Amino acid sequence: MQSGTEPPDYEEILPNRRWHRLCGGFREAGALLVLAIPESAPHIEDLVAAADGAVLVADAAPPTIPFSRVIATVREPRINETVFTMPAITSPGPGPEESTPWWKRRTAAVAGVLLTVLIAATGLWLAYRPLARTPRPTTYPKPDTAQGLGRVIAPSSDSAVRPAVADSAVAPPPIPRVVNPTDSVAAAMFAVELMTTNTQAGAILKLQKDGAKLPAATFAPIMIQGARWYKVMSGAYTNRADADSLLVRLRRQNVLEAGRGSIVRVPFAFLLDSLAPENAIPAMVATYADRGEPVYALRQANGKMWLLAGAFETLDQASVYAESLRASGITPVLVYRKGRTF
Repeated sequence: MQSGTEPPDYEEILPNRRWHRLCGGFREAGALLVLAIPESAPHIEDLVAAADGAVLVADAAPPTIPFSRVIATVREPRINETVFTMPAITSPGPGPEESTPWWKRRTAAVAGVLLTVLIAATGLWLAYRPLARTPRPTTYPKPDTAQGLGRVIAPSSDSAVRPAVADSAVAPPPIPRVVNPTDSVAAAMFAVELMTTNTQAGAILKLQKDGAKLPAATFAPIMIQGARWYKVMSGAYTNRADADSLLVRLRRQNVLEAGRGSIVRVPFAFLLDSLAPENAIPAMVATYADRGEPVYALRQANGKMWLLAGAFETLDQASVYAESLRASGITPVLVYRKGRTF
């Protein structure tokens, strides 16, 4: 896809933070995104940092790109110019194939076939190299849960006997346990479902567009007929009447079209952190938002703030997002979500 008729403004385009979210959406979907940028473009190192690396089509990398970020190099083949002198023809003699022993010709043919197979295999590996296995940036602070909630929870006994998926040697993900079952009575289970999209990028875009009008805005991946979809939700209330009021207000503000939206019961969420200082919450939520994580805050009765991610109807739905948390280096701690919207 061309960048347009006008020359691209690399000074403004390449440092944009939206590249992180766009590449994250491709990484989540297991898709391949290739961006062709001149090596002399300013801020090219910012774009390489947002992606999984650079494929260099030159002899040397730009000095601003670390050597560790170059995952492959492509060079033009060089043809050596040689001047041949035609020998004088005196008498017909044996041709090249007749003068070369048969075993040398066979060895050369086998070597050529092996070299061709090796080049083809290398090209296929580069083309289908999974983006999801590329290490993610580690410069962000790793959340730490409080009050002993960060311990690893063993899978429930019934999850151990779940049948394996046909034609697959990978066991299904364990169903996480709730670490605060006594809070089920006071759970803020009611929320407004805004939309369902088949891409994580679409869910992130909705939160970025209307996030200022959405209390406790988040999204959660769900499986529908074997495909991954994303539900975008807002609100966390202990009674349905408050959720109904939010639904009416969002329609009045044109966040939702008339007749769109519904009330859902989503009592579960993943606890990422438990903090006392309220002034630190906006910066932390913004940090998670830059990573494309659906994090929001709920104020607790003791004055602390819970940082939560996602909102789920069942434990099976929560297990889908638990895989993403583990891949990010976060220990999934499932709780009944409680507290007031922040």
